[in-house]
Amino acid sequence: MPERTKKLFIEFTDATAHADNDSFDGIRVNNLSSAVGSGATLSFNNAVSGDATSGIKSRAIGADANALDFFTEGGGVGRATRMTILDTGNVGIGTTTPSNLLSVFSSSAATMGFTGGNAKDVWSMGYDVTNNRFAIASSSTITTNVRMVIDNSGNVGIGTTSPGALFNVYAAG
Repeated sequence: MPERTKKLFIEFTDATAHADNDSFDGIRVNNLSSAVGSGATLSFNNAVSGDATSGIKSRAIGADANALDFFTEGGGVGRATRMTILDTGNVGIGTTTPSNLLSVFSSSAATMGFTGGNAKDVWSMGYDVTNNRFAIASSSTITTNVRMVIDNSGNVGIGTTSPGALFNVYAAG
């Protein structure tokens, strides 16, 4: 076996399947507190960037309910949970209480971006909180180069961000 320095090295060869939840192979981090909100944390610190830390925390959210939080901190911002997986399987990005299989939250725009091989080929879609609409845009933000919207009345606009009817298509020229 090669010499390992300044590292934790764990090796095992037991591939036996275990029927009970108390037997497993790997690393276990335990938190013995029974308080709601408590949990075991696995942190990753980066000496190059000073106080920057990333990690995963197993958090008790009820008597028989748990969540797995992925967090980052640093740059004077403090710790922030970026993604949560509940024991129900619901995943939250920007929220620690996802109500759907995938819940995405942002106070300004919950957006998904799509980029091709060329950096200028960027499309975005998502909920534009400021204008209370769902939008698709040919840019990295859903507020510029908007190509289609669905407003809070259910009106669909193509080529316009203010559809005045159930389906409104606008062509310039």
